[in-house]
Amino acid sequence: MNNIEFRKAKEDIVVFHNKNQIPYIKSPHLHSSYEIYYNISGARGFMVGGKVYKCNGNDLILIPMAEAHKAVVNKNVPYERCIINIPVYVADSVEKLCEKDTLLWLKGGTKKANLSENEHKKLLELTESYNKEDDLMKFSKFVEIMSFLKEIFSEKGSEELLEDGDISYVDKALLEIEKDFKNVGASGVAEALFINEDYIN
Repeated sequence: MNNIEFRKAKEDIVVFHNKNQIPYIKSPHLHSSYEIYYNISGARGFMVGGKVYKCNGNDLILIPMAEAHKAVVNKNVPYERCIINIPVYVADSVEKLCEKDTLLWLKGGTKKANLSENEHKKLLELTESYNKEDDLMKFSKFVEIMSFLKEIFSEKGSEELLEDGDISYVDKALLEIEKDFKNVGASGVAEALFINEDYIN
């Protein structure tokens, strides 16, 4: 059973700000790029790397390349977020043009930080200005965004996980599937959730 979707971006670098209730991606997915996920409102958890992180307003999460992930979103509330996807070759190009360790922060594991109100405004401003620029200026705006994020992740960082009772059975099942999606079966998921296999079949 393979419930993890591979998503290829239409553009090399993706920087967007989105606000809606639906549609949002309901199943775990992965990219061949690094991703920065910024929850402004609506998400209460974020599954990545076999863990479910607590996700509050203004939480910024760094998702490693090719790591299955999914937002755990509250129902019937506005869901607002920013997504930044950074292909590996772009990260490598930035490192060649700038200082050697400019994007070292990007290449570690999952990181999480909470933005202050001023940092929140700055990130939204950078995101909006990136999308208004022509192609020639977009790269310099992108480097500005990366410098801002480097500062944030260098100064802050935590790993608040959601308590077991805060995670729905569906999300727990998805987490189990993500851990070993090639070999998972109904009995393994049922065992991990302490429920009868008949509920899954």
